[in-house]
Amino acid sequence: MEPLFEVTTKYTYHEMKRYDSYVLSNIVHYYQRIAALVVTLAVIGVALILFASGPIGVMLLVGSLAGGVLGVTINAARRSKQLMKNPLLDELVTVRFYEEHFTVDCNKNHTEHDYSLITCIGETDSDFYIVLSSGVGVIAAKPDCSPELMEHIRSLIPAKWKKKKVVRRIITVLVCILFLALIVVIFRDQIYSSFNGVVYKPVIYLYPQQETQVSVYIDTDLTVTYPEYNGGWNVTAQPDGTLYTADGREYSYLFWEGNSDTEWDFSEGFCVKGGDTAEFLQYALSEQGLTPKEYNEFIVYWMPLMQDNEYNIISFQGEIYDRSAPLSITPQPDTVKRVFMAYYSSEKPVEISPQELCGFERNGFTVVEWGGTEVSR
Repeated sequence: MEPLFEVTTKYTYHEMKRYDSYVLSNIVHYYQRIAALVVTLAVIGVALILFASGPIGVMLLVGSLAGGVLGVTINAARRSKQLMKNPLLDELVTVRFYEEHFTVDCNKNHTEHDYSLITCIGETDSDFYIVLSSGVGVIAAKPDCSPELMEHIRSLIPAKWKKKKVVRRIITVLVCILFLALIVVIFRDQIYSSFNGVVYKPVIYLYPQQETQVSVYIDTDLTVTYPEYNGGWNVTAQPDGTLYTADGREYSYLFWEGNSDTEWDFSEGFCVKGGDTAEFLQYALSEQGLTPKEYNEFIVYWMPLMQDNEYNIISFQGEIYDRSAPLSITPQPDTVKRVFMAYYSSEKPVEISPQELCGFERNGFTVVEWGGTEVSR
C-alpha cells in the first residue's frame, strides 16, 4: 500500500533535545511543576519576611530559588547524557502516513502505530512532535514536510488534547487564585495592618467616685478584647479602678485591639531617638495627665517595639482618634481623657513642628484610655 505522505528526518542532537524539552514542558509538565513549587515556597517566604518571621522567610525564599535552579540544572545535565547515548542519535528516521495508521522505519527497525494511539501532536517553529500514549514519539522536521503533509499532521491532533489544554489552563488559573486567597487568609491581619493599621492595646480605666455599674461601648472593627466584649462591656467599677464582671472576675482595665484605615495626622509631633523613647514617653504621658501607674503600663508595652529604632516620629492623636473609635459610656462620665500615640520609625531625623501636650483635671467619674499604632511609611 502506498503511503499518503512520507517524511525523513535526521535525529540530530539538537532535534532530540528540542523534542525532549517539548515533552518535559507540555506533556510531563516538569518545568511547570518545578516553577509552581518554587513560586509557592517563594511567596510563602516573602509573606513570612513581610508579616511574620524574617529569618525563616529569607531562608525559605533563598532555598526555594536555589533549589529550583539546582534541580533544573541537574536534570538538564542528566537528560543531556541520556541523549548522547540514545541509539537514534544522528540516524535517519522515516515516517509514512496512511489512512488509519503511520509507520516508523530506522536501521531496519519497523513499527506501526494506529492514529488512535496519538496522545498529542506538538508544533513548534521548526518541528512537529507526534507523541503516543506510551510516551514514545517521533519527530517530523518542518523543512522536510510538504504543505500538504503539515496540514495532514495538524488534522491528526486529538480533540481530547485540545480540550485538555483548555481545562489545564483553567485549572492553573483557579489554583493560582486559590493559592493567593490562602496567603491572604493566613496573613490577613498582618496584610491589613501593613496597608491600613492596627490599633494596638488601647486600655480603658474607669474611676467612679463610688461603686458603679458601668456599660462601655466602642464603635470600631474589634479583633481582640479582654474581658470578652459581647456587644459591650458591663462591669462593676470601684473608685480605685478595679473592675468586676458579672461572674465575679477581677480586671484592672478594659483591653481591646482593632483594625483601622484611619489616616493619622503627623503635621505636629516629635522626633525621638530610639534610645530616648522611654524617657520621652514618661515625660509626654505625664504632661497629658496620666498617673505613674498608667504611663508605666503604656511604656512597658511600647518601649520594646520602639527603642531599637534609629528614630521614632511620634504624634498624639486627638479628634482623629475620637472619630475613628467612638466611645460611649453609661452612666456618662464627668471627665474623659483619651491618649493615643501614632508613630513610625525612621533611619534619619525628621523635622516636625512640636506638638503641644495638654493635661486635664480629674473631676467626678473619670475615664482614661491610652493606646497606639505603628504606621507604615
